[in-house]
Amino acid sequence: MSANIKKLRIGQALPFRWSGLAALARLKPAEVAATLLLLICIGAVIFLYISTLAQKVKLSGLQGTFEKNRGQIQTLTQQMLKPRISPQEALGQITDSIERFNALLKDRRSGQITIIDEINTLTRQTQVALVDRVSFSPFKENEIGTEADLRKHQKEVVVYPGMALELTVEGQYPNLRRFINEIERSKNFIVINAVSFQGIEEQQRGSGAHTGGRRAAPAQIARVALKLQMETYFKR
Repeated sequence: MSANIKKLRIGQALPFRWSGLAALARLKPAEVAATLLLLICIGAVIFLYISTLAQKVKLSGLQGTFEKNRGQIQTLTQQMLKPRISPQEALGQITDSIERFNALLKDRRSGQITIIDEINTLTRQTQVALVDRVSFSPFKENEIGTEADLRKHQKEVVVYPGMALELTVEGQYPNLRRFINEIERSKNFIVINAVSFQGIEEQQRGSGAHTGGRRAAPAQIARVALKLQMETYFKR
């Protein structure tokens, strides 16, 4: 009986399928084309809807990121514009820094003598020789009265009294390098502005060694002369 029921169901379904195909076969070509065009339009509408929805979701995410970045920019701008310290505190820090720097300096008379003694000591320690004595030339302290004078001498204004130093030393290159390093580490606040090469003098060292009954030529030692232009500052 179940087999008969299955046959009946199949027999009932077939007429519907055949009837649908028969109805489609009875359509005119224009009607078939219109039906296909309608299906294509429906598919295009569905595709556009899905694409538009995806773009809206993407645009919403970009707008959220933009608002977040704009908030961060505003916060950073406010932090930059907000003064960290008051003008009075900044002035106090500058004044303290100037006072600490001034405490490290010596007065003009004792400072000049100390620098000469230090240079003589360093030449002995590093085994270099002074070609000539150290020359000192004090800085000019400008007297500025008007605003025009200030603009004219603004590059020449001396805040601290000081002197320009100039000396020439001679010796082997490693010793000269040690001498310059010691000058840069000086506690007398000496600033090296320029180092210029003055020349090389080769000297013979020793009488040479015997090699196979012949005396070798003595070794050549290069002595270099350097001119140092420096400046130093003293207490106000």
